[in-house]
Amino acid sequence: AAALARARAQLRQAKTGPSPEEISAAEARVRQADETIEGARATLERARIGASQADSALRDSANPIERSKANLDQAWSRRELAEKTLTRTRRLVSEGAIAAARLDDAQAAFDIAVASVADAKSAVDSAENASRVARLATQDAIVAVTAAESGVRAARAVREAAAAELSNLRALPRAEGVSVAQSSVSEA
Repeated sequence: AAALARARAQLRQAKTGPSPEEISAAEARVRQADETIEGARATLERARIGASQADSALRDSANPIERSKANLDQAWSRRELAEKTLTRTRRLVSEGAIAAARLDDAQAAFDIAVASVADAKSAVDSAENASRVARLATQDAIVAVTAAESGVRAARAVREAAAAELSNLRALPRAEGVSVAQSSVSEA
């Protein structure tokens, strides 16, 4: 009985064709899919811009590392020189060849050089951390671009399905649909 009722409903629809509401609903699904595609494209464009910016930041992070390492090398050289000067000054003061005040100057210069090495090490660490952050941001941006590309593809697939459904509704062959529906009624 239920199969017969369904078959009769299909026969009525085949004779009359799709209702205006069905066509309107299918058209609305196509429009919605078009809007979804536009949104996905905008997301993709933002992701690509983000990836470009992250890539630039990554490339730019190499220079500070090189500079900070060069500064560290110079700080180590100044520290070694200050240490040698301090050692020599101690010896000369102990021999009475120079005034003891010179020892205070040499010690101060050495202390400053030691602090400069610590500052330069910190600068290298900071530059390397910034480079790691830039690398991670670039990787995240690549993932975002890939996801956005997938979103565009998925939105296009939904739109194609909605357009095919609309096309099928508009091109429903009434005569063929009626004969198929009549066969279903006879079988039920």
